[in-house]
Amino acid sequence: MNKNKGLQCSEAKGQGKAVKCSQCEYFAHANCVSIPEEVCNLLDSSTNLRWFCDRCSSLGPNIKKLTSSVDSLRKDVFNKLNTLNDLNANIKSELENINAAIESNKEKLNQLESSDIFRGELNILKNDMKVSFADIVSRGIKRHTDDIKAEVKTVQTTINDAKQIKERENILIMFHLLESGSDRVDVMKILKHLSNNVVDANLVHLTRLGKKIRRSYPTAAFENGYLGRIGLSHDLSPEQRKELRSKIEEARALEVSDKDFLYRVIGQVGKWRVVKFPVTQRQT
Repeated sequence: MNKNKGLQCSEAKGQGKAVKCSQCEYFAHANCVSIPEEVCNLLDSSTNLRWFCDRCSSLGPNIKKLTSSVDSLRKDVFNKLNTLNDLNANIKSELENINAAIESNKEKLNQLESSDIFRGELNILKNDMKVSFADIVSRGIKRHTDDIKAEVKTVQTTINDAKQIKERENILIMFHLLESGSDRVDVMKILKHLSNNVVDANLVHLTRLGKKIRRSYPTAAFENGYLGRIGLSHDLSPEQRKELRSKIEEARALEVSDKDFLYRVIGQVGKWRVVKFPVTQRQT
C-alpha cells in the first residue's frame, strides 16, 4: 500500500487538507473521511490529539487482548521460575547436608585408617562416596536446567502462536476462483458483493496458490451463478485448523448417532461450537 496516496482514494498526497493516522502513519483526505477543516487545523496544531483510521481503530481491542495474554503468560513464567528457584534452594540445602554428613563420615574413616587391615577397603569406600556425591549434584542441576529450558520453550511457542494468529487475522482465502486474467477485479467484485464499504485500497496484497491452469474463462462465467461455488475461509494457524477439524469430527459423530438433527460448527475463529438443527421432513 502506497503511503503517498490516500486511504480512501487514489489521489496523491497534497491534494487538499489531510490527516495522518497516528498508528499506521497513512494519510487520508479530510473530505474522504468527513472531517471538517477546523478539526484538521486543530489536529495539526495540537500535540495531544490523535486521529486513527477505521482499520487501526478496529485493531485496538485485539492488540489489548494480545498484550493482556502476553502479560499473563509472563507472570505465569515468573511464578514458575520462582517456584523452581525455591526448589533449587531446597535441593542445594539438602545437598549441603549430605556433603556435611559425608565429610563427617570421612573424618571417622580417617581415624580408622591406622589399621593396615582396613586401609585398602576404606580408601575404596571414600572414593565411592565422592563419586556418589558428584553424581547427585550433576543429576540435580541437569534436571532443573531441563525444566527451565522446557518452560522457556513452551512460553516461546505460545508467543509465536499468538503472533502468527495476529498476522493471519486480515487474510482471506477464496476457493474455486476461476482464472480470468484479472484476479484483482474478480476479487474486488466478490468483496463489494459482501460489503459496500470495501475500496480498492483495502486489498493490500493478492496471491494465487496452487498450479496455474493455462486457460482463461469468459466474464460470462462469473455472471451465470459461478460466484455461488466460490468458498471463503479464514487463514487459520496449524493449531486453529486442528481445533476446527476436531469440532467438525465431533459434529459428524453426533449426527451419525442422532438422525433427527443436523449438527454444524459455527462461531468466530477460535470460539467454535457445535449446534444442532432439526431435520425438515420432506412431503412426498
